[in-house]
Amino acid sequence: MSTDTPEHRAEARPEWAPLPPSAPKPPRDLKRIALVAGAITLAVILIATTVFALRGQSRPTVANTTAPTATTAPTATTAPTATTVPTATPEPGAAPAAPLSVYVASSGQSPNTSVVAALNPADGTVRWQSPSFPGSAFSVKLSNNRVFVLSLNGPLIALQALDGKELWRIANSRAISDPALDGDTYYVAANGDSTHNGTVVAYSAASGTVLWQKDLGLNANPH
Repeated sequence: MSTDTPEHRAEARPEWAPLPPSAPKPPRDLKRIALVAGAITLAVILIATTVFALRGQSRPTVANTTAPTATTAPTATTAPTATTVPTATPEPGAAPAAPLSVYVASSGQSPNTSVVAALNPADGTVRWQSPSFPGSAFSVKLSNNRVFVLSLNGPLIALQALDGKELWRIANSRAISDPALDGDTYYVAANGDSTHNGTVVAYSAASGTVLWQKDLGLNANPH
């Protein structure tokens, strides 16, 4: 049996103690906050302005050098120029152009001769007159600035219509009917008799060359 008296233990107390109440926060200074915010905003604006200025310096500035367009007076409308048709190159030996004329044949001063004259249709004045040639001229025809004259008992003559210059001559003493002229072909009918055939001959109006000839027999009188 123990006789020891139990020990009395002291009560354990917590080692922490409650913190003292914190001091109240001072009230916010609204004026100071406004100043700080304004300073920040101004700094942002200055930075942005500097950035834009630096960018503007890095890009070349193109000045508008275009001068204002002057107002021009309306141009007067001109009439269209007529298109000139090209003139065909004349063939060798082609007759030059002649003015409008009246061509007549008449008797020459010597017996059994004839002459051809070109008259101005406005007043009848003589533009030119050919030398006399044998035979009695009874047919005068005009084609392509050439005058063709056929005579009884005389030659077939081609004259230049411009001035009466003789171009070619062919003897044809048996023709009595009026010849036919079609473009550049000249047709002459010649009477036949007991010893000659009646013929129809086609001549080149440009040169007098015989293109063809048709014999119709003795005593034929073609027209």
